[in-house]
Amino acid sequence: MRRCTIIRQTLSIKAIFLLNVLEELIASSARIKMLKILTKESGIRVTPLTRKVGRYGEVNRNLRLFEKAGIIKDERTVYRNRKIRTIYFLKETRRAQLLLKILALLSDDDDENESSKTHKR
Repeated sequence: MRRCTIIRQTLSIKAIFLLNVLEELIASSARIKMLKILTKESGIRVTPLTRKVGRYGEVNRNLRLFEKAGIIKDERTVYRNRKIRTIYFLKETRRAQLLLKILALLSDDDDENESSKTHKR
């Protein structure tokens, strides 16, 4: 615990804020699943995203959180009297690049856990 305190004291306020934002973004398994989908598919519509993740309310709430953090762009258009909502992952932002690194670490950890389970059987 003392080590974390020392690390936080040496970081700038801006860096601590960024760490808190990133921690909030990966705090839920549904958010992690959404982030993985958003990073793989460029310009996904909300309906297919909802089918892959879960309930619309949960997806919408998480999308608002991502938009507030500045890692997605929410584009709304009308096509033949239908409202279409498309989500774009902003890979060029600093937060998005850090999230991609974190997701890579998490997926590496998941791969190691699954391989160790198969070797135990």
